[in-house]
Amino acid sequence: MSFDFFLTEILARIVGAALAYDCVHMVWGGLRDGKIRAFSSSFLSIWPNWIVDRQEWPVMFWIQMAVQVFFFFPCLLIAILGWNLPRL
Repeated sequence: MSFDFFLTEILARIVGAALAYDCVHMVWGGLRDGKIRAFSSSFLSIWPNWIVDRQEWPVMFWIQMAVQVFFFFPCLLIAILGWNLPRL
């Protein structure tokens, strides 16, 4: 086991845990407040964040909630198992 491998695993777990926390935070806030920030695939977007309200756009709200839940599980898996998953 090399030192680079160890640092990669630690970094992957930290990033996975941070992204999993962000997903849970957004879903919890969406359920609590009835508003969620829309997912944007571009990292450096010139458009402002679009807030989706549950009362105004219920279908889009639940789509955004499902996207956040979908992204939560791979992030949690990486946070627990690391980047190089064990071969079964």
